[in-house]
Amino acid sequence: MASIIAKLYSSADKAAAAVKELKNLGYGDSDVTLVAPSGVSTAEEVAAGIAQAGVSKADAAVYAAEVKKGATLVAVSAAFGAGVRTTAALDKHEPLPSPIAPAPAPVIPSLKSFTSSTPNYDEAAPLSSMMQWKTSHTDSTPFSNFLNFPTLSDFSFSRKFGFAELSDDAAPLSKRFGWPLLRDDDPTPLSKKFNWPVLRD
Repeated sequence: MASIIAKLYSSADKAAAAVKELKNLGYGDSDVTLVAPSGVSTAEEVAAGIAQAGVSKADAAVYAAEVKKGATLVAVSAAFGAGVRTTAALDKHEPLPSPIAPAPAPVIPSLKSFTSSTPNYDEAAPLSSMMQWKTSHTDSTPFSNFLNFPTLSDFSFSRKFGFAELSDDAAPLSKRFGWPLLRDDDPTPLSKKFNWPVLRD
């Protein structure tokens, strides 16, 4: 998405140099608009010409008043991501201070505004305090309790489905299939089964 960058210059020469700088960056004639002062055009006509470059009508009226006083306007449709580089190119040629008031910064409420209205506010956990969530120091398993899930200390997946756990039986698989254990019958059952020599022999 393109953005419109507009600058005013005190002379036609400075504006022309700024336009040349834009052309060196790859901007074409359709991307750049130059509006010079004219004794023939009215302020409304100048504003309409500036608005055609993509400048808002309110800003165009402000720029038009400056053009009527003798300034020259250069407006460029800057490609997405090229705004900083384009502005730097225009600023090389000493533009006049912008007559457009900067947009007010968005007001972000501070944490202090929440502390006065939030009961039991805890600075160590501001988000939890604002949302009235329990913190880990007041509830060791808040997620499980919130969703009513059993915790690991209370729940055994193996026992739920009838399987023995290691804590219940040291060798559940061997016992299930009747296999001898190394510790009970023979320290080398596989070697004996296939008649392989063992290292100690």
